[in-house]
Amino acid sequence: MEYLLTTDSLTKIYHGKPAVNRVSMNISKGEIYGLIGRNGAGKTTLMKMICGLAAPSAGDFTLFGKRGAERVKMMRRVGALIEAPGIYANLSAADNIHIKALAFGVKNSAQKEKELLELVGLGGVGKKAAGKFSLGMRQRLGIAMALVADPELLILDEPINGLDPQGIAEVRDVLHRLNAERGITIIISSHILEELAKVATSFGIINNGVMIEELTREQLMAKCSSHIDISVSDINKAADVLQEMGFNNFRLVGENTIGIFERTNESAQITLAMAKAGLWVYSICTHSEALEDYFLKLTGGVGNV
Repeated sequence: MEYLLTTDSLTKIYHGKPAVNRVSMNISKGEIYGLIGRNGAGKTTLMKMICGLAAPSAGDFTLFGKRGAERVKMMRRVGALIEAPGIYANLSAADNIHIKALAFGVKNSAQKEKELLELVGLGGVGKKAAGKFSLGMRQRLGIAMALVADPELLILDEPINGLDPQGIAEVRDVLHRLNAERGITIIISSHILEELAKVATSFGIINNGVMIEELTREQLMAKCSSHIDISVSDINKAADVLQEMGFNNFRLVGENTIGIFERTNESAQITLAMAKAGLWVYSICTHSEALEDYFLKLTGGVGNV
């Protein structure tokens, strides 16, 4: 597997306290990696270190397989939008991109400006001053500016924070297209797991500066999906009954208890089939954990958000 970014016990200490504490993660080429954590969890600090905006206190990381001075040369292949986009409010969207292109030494910037504005859905804004844009429009302009040098890795810090549902959908659409059409690997942070789940292919959950879990989208959905727990008198015979009923996605989850992870609306039929097979059903219940509930459980509950 080809990793664009790996971190090894990456740490940042401010005033004697770790803002990021020994974080190790691997991000593969082509991923949309969702970095999820409550406000103050360490997401922005971690991203700043990766972008070269903050020096690690300990640990190290590789970028495109390079470390040290060689890694610095790789920074041109990284685009970033950390915190608020640096936009000149009195200038148009095209002029803002033009200034960024000049800073990066990008040639044919007029064509680049048009291309990027179309890409982020701002092709029709004309000479309107960026200061008059909605928050969602400013975020999309910030993404366009981060794309000026045609990066292979795009790092976005809370790009949907404060947006209304339409603005969130617009940014989400841009990210999908960048990943699918241009093959750009994306790291995106947020404190809203429900929204990240709609765009990310893998996740890192960070809390108090510590990476507490990494998982794929499929693993996350499995943890949060509905399932039936049934406690019976004979596990082996119960498994035979479930197979006869056409169930395939079930497994032992406790002593005398089977977890069933499909057709969760059929608890009555399951109970009846077990009884017909001469089995005692001690208990049967359906569990469902929302993404938000799962996140809160990992990070210590509502009081810590």
